[in-house]
Amino acid sequence: MGFADIVVDFFANYLVRRFTKLFWDNELSEPFPAAVGVGQGSALSPIISALYLALVLWQFHAERNDAQLISYVNDGTIIVQSKTWGENLTKLKSAYDTVF
Repeated sequence: MGFADIVVDFFANYLVRRFTKLFWDNELSEPFPAAVGVGQGSALSPIISALYLALVLWQFHAERNDAQLISYVNDGTIIVQSKTWGENLTKLKSAYDTVF
């Protein structure tokens, strides 16, 4: 997608060799690997989400002139307008196929 090498390198290494501990009933576990996902509330969550969805949004905009796709983090809405319910349904089905 044309990102600078420094950005690609950062994300390639961000989740490598990460560990976490669980705290339950006043006891702390030993560290264990947690090299998956970004923690809830992390400042990187919206950034990573936007990078992940950018290609979908870009592709949708390039392919569809009869629908709009708006997205915020993990929520998306497809908007279409027609003179009849039937036309709207056809456009929505087609737009969902594009996203899928």
